[in-house]
Amino acid sequence: MLGLHPDEAGIMRHSPDQHVNTQTPPTFLVHAVDDPSVSVENSMVMFSALKAKPITVEMYLFENGKHGFGIRGTMGLQVAVWPQLVHAWLSALPVDSTSNKK
Repeated sequence: MLGLHPDEAGIMRHSPDQHVNTQTPPTFLVHAVDDPSVSVENSMVMFSALKAKPITVEMYLFENGKHGFGIRGTMGLQVAVWPQLVHAWLSALPVDSTSNKK
């Protein structure tokens, strides 16, 4: 995405974890460990940045699912439950979830 030799400013500009602040909304993260396109480390770094503020965050990591499981079939994979997980999480958020206060 950033090219072969991105500069530090470009990396910082395109790193969501560097832009977490008190206005960041509650966040739901789901990632497959075997994703060949995006390292699971990215989600873990984002989770840490959110917790440090502290922003309401929930994260699920699945061993299998590869990349794009939200738009392609997942029959037979544990990651197939992610829509139910996000639905339950959204349903449990306080009405004023933008405040990040529980």
